[in-house]
Amino acid sequence: STTAVTTPVTIITPIISPSVIPTPIASTSSGSYYRALNVKIFDRYSQPLMAFYTLDGSTPTIKSIPYRGYIQIKSSSTLKVIAVDSDGNISGVLSNNYNIIKSMGGRNVRSK
Repeated sequence: STTAVTTPVTIITPIISPSVIPTPIASTSSGSYYRALNVKIFDRYSQPLMAFYTLDGSTPTIKSIPYRGYIQIKSSSTLKVIAVDSDGNISGVLSNNYNIIKSMGGRNVRSK
């Protein structure tokens, strides 16, 4: 009679990490300005993304205001933006502070 020898087999499955979505960038950097701004958001990703934002400094979620074309900044605000891909992966948070100074009649000044 023959004896069967069983050897344990280890199966290695690759770990698939979620897509890493780069943090979006804004057309206008943080700073002080003497007029309202129209800020555009750009993603740095190969597939179409949706973006969501807040102007009160809170961290945006997929239930925040959806980005559509530009974000109007009429008063001092902390803009925060996330991008979300079609699989639901979320980017890092873009955070820019805009100080709108209304007393200088159209001059534009950036502070660093």
